[in-house]
Amino acid sequence: TASLIGGLLFTPLYAKTGQCMGRKNAIIFGFIGAIVINTACGLVAYIPAEKWQYFIILITVLCFIMGYFDNLIS
Repeated sequence: TASLIGGLLFTPLYAKTGQCMGRKNAIIFGFIGAIVINTACGLVAYIPAEKWQYFIILITVLCFIMGYFDNLIS
């Protein structure tokens, strides 16, 4: 759900990005960003269990950002 909320919050930024970059470039940027964010989500698994707070914060922020890139792709 954090990804959906992030997509909703980043809608004005998505609209501005689409205007500035053009639709094709925005989609390419979205795919590249999605790959980077998904890789970062996988790397978050290496955070030690004792620092679970960092895990929760990081994964939530990454999901918010992923919502923006999902908007660009769609």
